[in-house]
Amino acid sequence: MGVRLLRVRHPVRPIRPLRRHAHHQRQRTVTLSISTDNSGQKNTGREQLSTHLTFDNPLRLADRWWLTASRDSAFSHSYGSKALSGGMSLPYGYWTLGYQYAWNDFFQPIPIGSSA
Repeated sequence: MGVRLLRVRHPVRPIRPLRRHAHHQRQRTVTLSISTDNSGQKNTGREQLSTHLTFDNPLRLADRWWLTASRDSAFSHSYGSKALSGGMSLPYGYWTLGYQYAWNDFFQPIPIGSSA
C-alpha cells in the first residue's frame, strides 16, 4: 500500500473588482438645546434655565466648539445664579488639544445683625 496524492484542478475564474458605494450623509454641524430643571437651591433660584450650543467639525478637522449659558428662572434682583461656559477640542494625532472657560455668579441677601 502506498500513499496516493490527488491533484485537483479548478478552472481559473477572472477576478471581478468589488464595487461598493459608500453613501455619506452629512451630519448636523450645529446643535441647539434649551432645557429647564428644578435642581437649584431656594436661595439662588430653584428653577434653572439652560441653553447649549454646539458646533461639530466647523473647521473640518474633527473639532468641536460649544457654548453653554444658564440662569435661574425667577429673574430676581435679590437672589439668583448665572453661568456661562464654553470650550473647544481639536484632535492632534493621538492627542486632543482642548480649551475650556467657565464663569459663575451666585448672589443672595445676607442678613446682618440680630433680629432677636
